Amino acid sequence: MKILIANTGVGNLYSLLTALRRLGSEAYISLSLEDLRGADGIVLPGVGNFDSALKRLENIRTELVEKVLSGTPLLGICLGYQLLFEASEEGTSKGLSIFKGKVVRYPTLSKYLT
Repeated sequence: MKILIANTGVGNLYSLLTALRRLGSEAYISLSLEDLRGADGIVLPGVGNFDSALKRLENIRTELVEKVLSGTPLLGICLGYQLLFEASEEGTSKGLSIFKGKVVRYPTLSKYLT
């Protein structure tokens, strides 16, 4: 199985790459349309800034969304999962809008800890 790890420019992409390869997949890190088109699965890694990650995905955004909506499996890790929504409190950019809604922060727990 060919798995594209979207190169959002942050996070430990090579640890993810190694883990997926040890599980037997043909994983690769890329942001090219050609690689996206050939992928059987997609991973949007975690860590980073909402707006910066979306900017990095700009050149594959439309095809990425179309591919996922047509049934290609996608795993979003942390920030990668947030990108799937319409918006996030962590940024001002429009998310990928695969899911409806806005990612919001948990309310502070300090009032419960006293």
